[in-house]
Amino acid sequence: MPTCAPEAIAPVINEVMRLRPRSILDVGCGMGKWGMLFREYLEGWGSHRYSPEQFKLTIDAVEGYASYIQDWHRAIYNRIFVGDVRKLYDELPAYDLAYLGDVLEHVPKEDGKEMLARLQYRWAIISTPAGKTVMHRGKPNAMLDHQCLWTALDFKPHRPVVLHHGKVLIVRLGT
Repeated sequence: MPTCAPEAIAPVINEVMRLRPRSILDVGCGMGKWGMLFREYLEGWGSHRYSPEQFKLTIDAVEGYASYIQDWHRAIYNRIFVGDVRKLYDELPAYDLAYLGDVLEHVPKEDGKEMLARLQYRWAIISTPAGKTVMHRGKPNAMLDHQCLWTALDFKPHRPVVLHHGKVLIVRLGT
């Protein structure tokens, strides 16, 4: 199951805590780490809400590879949309925050630009490798292959705020 560089965790969580979204879409949820971290820091931090019945936030996920979905995903996320996000635009509601962690490099750049234009969000946080990476895993999940490299300039039309730039580029879109 895919995961991300640990350098992304603190800048993303700090920004999400600052924004305080009431609804989040985790695109490409993988192991469900981000959904769990969003629950912990937005709902568990300073409260005693630990079970789905007590959750106040809507945190949904999109996962393109159905075999990744486990029981723990169902305890973290309100809804899980299974399939390629590029085919689900019309099914997804608007969210305060769209989180695209290690997603955009896996699709052609034009598809990524369309994704940013078609998903409905107030803010988006994007995490992507900051340098050229070659990842070709092929079967069983060809969705993991890296197809392009994104730089801060690619986000310029969206007036991005760069949150971190080391091995991982993290940007926030939206006001």
